[in-house]
Amino acid sequence: MNDQLKGNGGVSVHQEVDQTTTDSDTETNELALFSLVLGIFWLFGFGSIAAIYLGRKALVEIDTPERRESGRVFAWGGILSGLFGLTSTGLVIAVALTA
Repeated sequence: MNDQLKGNGGVSVHQEVDQTTTDSDTETNELALFSLVLGIFWLFGFGSIAAIYLGRKALVEIDTPERRESGRVFAWGGILSGLFGLTSTGLVIAVALTA
């Protein structure tokens, strides 16, 4: 087709492919991984608080345009497991106080 599309009146069409981000260019954000690990190992509530904080900080870093990092799923996993751990800690304390 010689850089021309049929039926467009002979106008040359060039497509540029943006290859600035590929899978090999991105690295997983370390804070996102730490957040997930701390959320899983709750450490009696302290790990949960750290998981929520680090997960949020990781999301901010991942969204920064200058950085090419992945790990959004890990960060959200850390935040959610941290919230679950914090809720569990609150329930354990509430049950212990009422017993």
